Amino acid sequence: MLFITISDGYIMKYFKSFIIYAFLIIISSGLIYSQEDVLRPHGKKGESSNEDWSYKRSPFIIGIEGGININLFNQSMSWDPTFQHGTLWNGLASANGISPLLGALIDVDINKTFAFQFRINYDKKDYGLTTSGTDYDIYGQSHDMNLKVDVSSAYLTLTPLLRINATNNLFFTVGPTFHLLLGNIETTWQPTTLDNSTLNTYPYWGGMGFPAITSGSMTVNESGSQKTMRFGLEGGVGYKIPLSKKIFLVPQGRFQFMLTPVTSDTYWVDYNNPNNKIETSSNRMLHSIQLVLALWFEI
Repeated sequence: MLFITISDGYIMKYFKSFIIYAFLIIISSGLIYSQEDVLRPHGKKGESSNEDWSYKRSPFIIGIEGGININLFNQSMSWDPTFQHGTLWNGLASANGISPLLGALIDVDINKTFAFQFRINYDKKDYGLTTSGTDYDIYGQSHDMNLKVDVSSAYLTLTPLLRINATNNLFFTVGPTFHLLLGNIETTWQPTTLDNSTLNTYPYWGGMGFPAITSGSMTVNESGSQKTMRFGLEGGVGYKIPLSKKIFLVPQGRFQFMLTPVTSDTYWVDYNNPNNKIETSSNRMLHSIQLVLALWFEI
């Protein structure tokens, strides 16, 4: 798979660094806090939620986080009934994939129950599929084929949220999310014929420029139809695990339901007559489940 702007290897390098630094912070903060308890004991624990430091200590939090996107793509496909199309294309209705994310946040208490949170992330949104079936060449003959498709994209995501405290540690978040596209959406097509037929004898692959070969790979940019900004809704749940008086480890699960498609409607045209639309792809939606581990610091 080809990537836009920043490669996965580059991202994973910094993701590993994030984990190492987080581990060192956890160890050092634990040692410091244990020494504080010996030298300057905190005394009796508060008897009410307003007095108890385990409930509320500071109205202001900053945090860093890393995790993965589980990306879920789907689209509607409609064909011109006057054209034959093989079963190979039926597999393109949906796809999925896993890609990393990194981010930072600020969080400000409103009262005991609610807080305002703003998060900014670098989000990879990669997905793909592998499918098998039949396709028709320019002579109307059916052939067995395999097809692998990979889609790569990256977004800067801005997410203002309302945090709702269910308990001292368990919380829920809800709010809008805005995804700003970085670079282009890149799609890599890898078709393979299972007989001696060559890719240039198929309407779609010949139109893309595949030569007289039985298998190949080609990456195209969807720059003409891609949406540079997408809008959606996000809901999540998290749990604050105290590591010290001021530091928390926060695992979270979130779901981003996007209301804006990845691209506008796209078309496949007749190889012999580019004015004829063979197929229309519409409602091209990409949603994500996010699994995240964060470190929160009270200021």
